[in-house]
Amino acid sequence: MESFIDHNNKSINLLIRILGLEKLNSYSNRAVTGGLDEFLRIHKKSLEACLKLYPIKNSSYFRLSPEMRKNWAEKVEEKYSRDRKSILNFSKKNRSKLKSKNALIKNQISSELTLNTPLSDLKFIHSIGRRKLKTLNISTLKDLLMYFPRKHIDYSSVSKINNSIIDQETTIVAQFISIKADGNFKLKSTKAIVSDGTGNIQITWFGQPYLAKQFKISNWIVLSGKIGNIGRKLTMDNPEYELLNSGFLKRENLIHAGNLLPVYPSNSDLAQRTIRNAVAKSLDKGIPLIEEFLPIEIRNKFHLVELQTAIQDMHLPPNMDRFFNAKKRFSFDELFLNQLNVLRRKSKRQISSYANSISLNDNSLDTFFSRLEFQLTKDQLKAINEIMNDLNSKKPMGRLLQGEVGSGKTIVALTSLFATAKCGYQGVLMVPTEILAEQHFLNIKKEFEDQELDTGLDNVIHIKVPGFEDITIKVGLLIGSLKPKSKLLTQTLIRKHQIDIIIGTHTLIQEKINFPDLSLVVIDEQHRFGVEQRDALLRTKNTPHLLSMSATPIPRSLALTLYGDLELSTLLEIPPGRKPVITKWCGDEESKKYAFDVIREEIGKGFQCFVVCPLIHESEQVRGRSVLTEFSKLKDEIFPEFRIGLLHGEMDLIEKSKIMYEFSNKNIDILVSTQVIEVGIDIPNASSIIIQSSERFGLSQLHQLRGRVGRGKIQGNCFTFSDFVSDQAIERLKIFEKHNDGFHLADQDLRIRGPGDYIGTRQSGVEGFRFASLTDLEMLENVRNQAKEIFLKDPTLSNDSYENLKKELLKNFEDRQLSVS
Repeated sequence: MESFIDHNNKSINLLIRILGLEKLNSYSNRAVTGGLDEFLRIHKKSLEACLKLYPIKNSSYFRLSPEMRKNWAEKVEEKYSRDRKSILNFSKKNRSKLKSKNALIKNQISSELTLNTPLSDLKFIHSIGRRKLKTLNISTLKDLLMYFPRKHIDYSSVSKINNSIIDQETTIVAQFISIKADGNFKLKSTKAIVSDGTGNIQITWFGQPYLAKQFKISNWIVLSGKIGNIGRKLTMDNPEYELLNSGFLKRENLIHAGNLLPVYPSNSDLAQRTIRNAVAKSLDKGIPLIEEFLPIEIRNKFHLVELQTAIQDMHLPPNMDRFFNAKKRFSFDELFLNQLNVLRRKSKRQISSYANSISLNDNSLDTFFSRLEFQLTKDQLKAINEIMNDLNSKKPMGRLLQGEVGSGKTIVALTSLFATAKCGYQGVLMVPTEILAEQHFLNIKKEFEDQELDTGLDNVIHIKVPGFEDITIKVGLLIGSLKPKSKLLTQTLIRKHQIDIIIGTHTLIQEKINFPDLSLVVIDEQHRFGVEQRDALLRTKNTPHLLSMSATPIPRSLALTLYGDLELSTLLEIPPGRKPVITKWCGDEESKKYAFDVIREEIGKGFQCFVVCPLIHESEQVRGRSVLTEFSKLKDEIFPEFRIGLLHGEMDLIEKSKIMYEFSNKNIDILVSTQVIEVGIDIPNASSIIIQSSERFGLSQLHQLRGRVGRGKIQGNCFTFSDFVSDQAIERLKIFEKHNDGFHLADQDLRIRGPGDYIGTRQSGVEGFRFASLTDLEMLENVRNQAKEIFLKDPTLSNDSYENLKKELLKNFEDRQLSVS
């Protein structure tokens, strides 16, 4: 059979070359900017025979899978290229030429346009559209490419009007019968009647009267939206639409209607149509500029699509499988880059830094433990052993101590601080609130103060610790509310190493204090401090050892992603004799009355009670009980016979300290407080707690609040009051009522609320995860192992195959120093 190639037919020759490029790109539809279909449409007449071949017949190149594209390309080659070398088997020389040509085209595009080209310079987008897009914090071409839809609506099937179902999302193809602008000046709209031959439907575009001038009678239009009705008349309000030249639905040309419709985050001033147009044009121009950074062997191992394909399919997927594959790629990228970064931080701290060795060669610890009024658990002893082994090294320790509420993390931390002082160095204990800092200070004072030595300062004491009697340890409290004179004198004592252990808040880093011999930093409630705040204390001549403590158990996935640069010590055991707290959810007045009766009975036995509210003042914007209102109600109406105290964050330290002193000494029966008492407050005589507006708290926070009662051998009671509960809140409160295991609650909290709400996105770093699910522990473990494999092989990512990966890592994380040597 004769070849049908016409060497003068430029369209066919160009198609042959394009298909060659497609072969090199695994038939990814990237050889032609914007996709091959536009080329085929323009050259439709010259390529008519090609377009009749299966599987592109009655379809489009965009809709075909890579395998089907390959099938069609082979048929084109067979029909038109028998008398020449197959376009699908290029010689190395030809392949090299094609790759060079592809690179040349890319360079030409890049010289005119880059991913960082400002939005104002993207002239292919209308000036009004550019101005409105700025309100969405879109500034560059890359921002537009990465501005992904919040959802897709499936309009893949076209319905006849007479088959339409009320309240269902539907796509129809119809002709205009009538069009008019309607309404008064403020509420103008466009109203139209359309028909597809099976029935009519009334269409209304509210606030868009200008559309009446764009549409004409007999125009065909594709409409996508929810079917409504007025009596027996079918309606569709504010549908997405696409004008057609004929009644034949050319799906490959539809952007706004038909198939999977992208719906973008927007505001009232910016129509979805404007965003879709801008994104579609940006994809045409910007996709060729996207550089792949994942090595091919990793993509193949985890079955990941190329980055260009992922971006395209996040916006305009031909089907939901393609969308989920794109999302999988971005999820992997986030986790993989995160793990590379935390491993890099850990290696950098250990290899490039030097720490003072803290080593005890005598029986100090054994003597100290034997003099305690309680016996340490096996978990506590194991954690102390792990910490002391780390401190003995000249490599800076980086360790996270987590555990169940009431598992005894504080004594573990104090042991390491006492050992640091014994070896002649300084240690810091940084906590998030002044009230907690003061309680730590007062507890140490109560247990160990040497009464014979007076410093002349209320916030500096000398202590004698059993097992460490050969030295006098000086402990200081440094918080923002200290009087200026006391603060200045304390800072001077620290600078002269006349204080060994410093307990404080953010003041420790905000005041730029000089610690001459700082060798251990302990951070309590580490999730309330950002990485920068943490590192601010570590920037000394010799890098201090770091011990971070978590108030509640942390799900393993979060521990790996947020604190993957730290070793982990876990306290599972609770001191013997402690009973599980009885928890009851009180959602109605009868159950709340029961809770009040229990409180009255407990106080009658000599015990005390907490009542916790989320707000200080009543608020019209935020639903929830306030401590001021609740304090008055309890004092005047419910418990007038009891002594009731008030504690909240707006009180000064002297007031708060006085209240806590009175409560500790049993001079207050009920303490009404905000959640400032959630961490570290230790009142052994407190047996019961009521948590008002409990729906406003996460599971981990509820568990932490519950941990304030039943801390001795008495039975604890926890009552969660709720007024306005969503389905999610009901689920959360039922789980809390049923479970006392903090590790189980942490996992459930992460599942229900997500990592941002669980730990607070402001300082946690989880705001970097747009796609990754931190509940998928198996995926995270696999990604971490892959990151470890690369990091162990090439910690500085100096191999040529990691060049783009290294660039991406630098772009995503503030610390620009990749080298660990």
